[in-house]
Order: sequence, then C-alpha cells, then structure tokens
Amino acid sequence: MRNGLWILATPFIQMTLGVDPFLLSLSIIVPLFIALFLGPVVGELSDTMYKVKGTRTPLLAISSVVCGIAYGCMWMVPADWPHNYILIYVFCLALIYQLFASVYIIPLTSVMYEVSENSYQRTRTLAMVAYYNKVCSVLYHWAFPIAQLSFFGSIFIGIKVVGWFIGLIFIILFGLVPVFAIKSDNVKPQIAPKSKETRSNQYFNLSNIKASISCVVSNKNFALLMMIVFCQSCISGYAASMDYYLIVYYMFEGDVTVGSFWKGVLSSSYSIMGFLIIPVLTYLTRKRGAKKTLKLVFLFTMLGAVLKWFIFVPGNHWLLPFDAVFSGSIWLSMFVLLPSLIADLSEEDKKNTNHDRKGSFISIHTLGVKLSSALAVILSGYTLNIIGFDAAILGQQSDTTLMYMRIILTFGTLLSSVLGYFIIRKVKTSS
Repeated sequence: MRNGLWILATPFIQMTLGVDPFLLSLSIIVPLFIALFLGPVVGELSDTMYKVKGTRTPLLAISSVVCGIAYGCMWMVPADWPHNYILIYVFCLALIYQLFASVYIIPLTSVMYEVSENSYQRTRTLAMVAYYNKVCSVLYHWAFPIAQLSFFGSIFIGIKVVGWFIGLIFIILFGLVPVFAIKSDNVKPQIAPKSKETRSNQYFNLSNIKASISCVVSNKNFALLMMIVFCQSCISGYAASMDYYLIVYYMFEGDVTVGSFWKGVLSSSYSIMGFLIIPVLTYLTRKRGAKKTLKLVFLFTMLGAVLKWFIFVPGNHWLLPFDAVFSGSIWLSMFVLLPSLIADLSEEDKKNTNHDRKGSFISIHTLGVKLSSALAVILSGYTLNIIGFDAAILGQQSDTTLMYMRIILTFGTLLSSVLGYFIIRKVKTSS
C-alpha cells in the first residue's frame, strides 16, 4: 500500500506512455495530501473503536478490499487516451486508493505498538515485521520487469495482469490476514459511562481529535523525530528518486527494459541487505539503545552517500548492490528504530496523561512521512523538467542533465544524513 502506485506508475505511465513527470506526480500526490489530512480523524476513530469494541479489524477489512480494487483498476487506463485524460483517471483512482490506504495503515501500526509495553520487545516486533517488508520489497520492484515478459504479448496486457495480481493477492488477500489472525482477548470493550463528560472523552468527537493533536505536536522529542522524518523522507527521498533515471538514461543509455532489470537488482539488493541488517540493528538496540544505534546508522550512511558518486556511472552496474550495503540501513531504521522511539513516546504520554493516543501519534507520524515523501516526489518531477530531462529522447539526455542527477543523488543523501545525525543527538529518550 505504501509503495504500490510508484512501482508501476514511474516506468509505465511516465516512461512508457510519456506522461509529464511533474503532472503525474501531482495526480498521485494531491490525493495523498487529501488523505493525509484525514489521518488524525482515522487515528481517533481507530483508538475509539479499540476502546469501545476491543478491536480495530473492521477498518482493516473494508480498507484492504477497496484499496485492492482501486489498485487493479489503476492499470486499466487506455494507452491511446490523451495525456490529460490519463492524468484525470490516475487522479480519481489514486484518491480512492490513498484514502483507504490511510484507513488501513494507521490501525495496523497501532496493533504493532500494542504487542508489548517493553521498548526492546517492540523493537524486536518491528524488526520481525521488517522481515516481511523486505520480502515484499524483493518482489515489488520486479513487478514492471515481469509485466514486460514476452508471453504477455505486450506491455499493456502485462501491466494489467500484474496490476490485478498485486491488487487481489498482495493487497486484498494478504490485507485480510490480520482481520482473521489478530486476537484481542486481552481487551475488554468499555461500557458506556453514565457521566456525560466521561462519555464525551471516551467516544469519537472533534474535540478529542483537537486535544490529541495538540498534545502530540507539543511533544518536543516527537517534533525532533519528525524533523528526522523530513530529512530522510523528503531530502533523501528526493535524492533517491534520481537513481532510477540514472540507471536507465545514464548507465544504459535510455534502455528502459535493461534499466528496469538493474533497478530491480538494486532494489532487491536493498531488500536482501535488510535481512542481514535487521538482526544487527536489533542487537545494537539491545546493547546501546535505539538512539545511539540511529546515530551510528547516520554516520554509515554518510559514507554510502559519497560512494554513490562512483557507483552510478556507466559500466559500474555490477557495483549497484554495494549501494545497498552502505545506504540500506538508514531506510530500514526509519521502519524499525524511529517507530520504536515514537512508540516509547506514546507510552510515556499515556502514563503522564492517562489517555491512549497511539492512533494520534501514528497518524501524525504517517502524515509527516507522507507529506515529506510527497514533497520529494513533486520536487523530483519539477526538477526533471527544470534540468531538461525528456523521456522521448531516451539515451540522448544532455551531459548537464545527467550531471545534475548525479549531484542530487550524492549530495542530497549526504545532507540528509548529516542533518539527521545532529538532530538525533538532541532527542531525549529512554532508549
């Protein structure tokens, strides 16, 4: 759900159909903005349902089905339509998809936080979830290369088959697993209290949302963690968006088929390295704590940023897996260490205020991640136009265009790591 649209939209709608990259980014990001600002509402609804019903699974069931259908329909867009029609079609489907993806992700993340009140145990749980995330990462970056296989007859048929397979199997079927697997035996639904004031605090209303948001955003440590989110999701995400273009248009002179294959190799390398990095992060967290571990990760990523300048050049495609060795840990840390730190803050807040605001912490964290990522995508699309990128000329991109891509990839990654390192030093946490 988090990455499903872009894994096919960039190589198919932008590179194959030739839709303007900036307008394509807007058609997907604007619906994301709309969905994100409803995130705190979803968080409060999720927390309220958990308190009153003892479960969050109805939200998971409905949203997984709607998301899967919307995803499959996305790739049914007629290839002969004018680009404006394609953009409108993508916008409408993306709006449905993004809205219900938020309804799914926030309750599911709350469940992850609730498995234990112990900080290290939560980190281990998030690490275990990260294993599954890496398995998915190995698979989804091969989605477009698989869609190009000759037995489909054409890319236009292949993209539909692959799109519906992902929608029906990986989103709907797997998305429904938690609905039947999650047990909330330890949670007793609360009986409606007689006090009007207490009832107002227990059930869903706008004043609760405002109070929760105010409490979360005023947390200084949480604000610092959200600054790290911005550094990684926006600055580093903006920089990383150039790697696909450098592989296709610089390293393989505009050959989308071969370039997509090696992008798959790169992404799979990140996923495979994740399996090796997860136990290291877990071990370091147990020995040194999440904060100190994250500081080490930022230092290691600075080295990886410098190496990107020498890896993403023609003839060095065999070095692409080494990019994952030096730069893979930071992305994994955003999925394991940072949520663990946020979970610690939510538990601390619960003890101090006697209110469970997991959904609010998660929704605002998700809002920050998605807004930062969305800004990165918009800046990326706009930058491609500014630096003179043109998909129609394939491998004939100007030297200046390619040089700007290399600078953004290398120095953007370096800048985000340096900023993240100094920010995490200011965070005060128990782990």
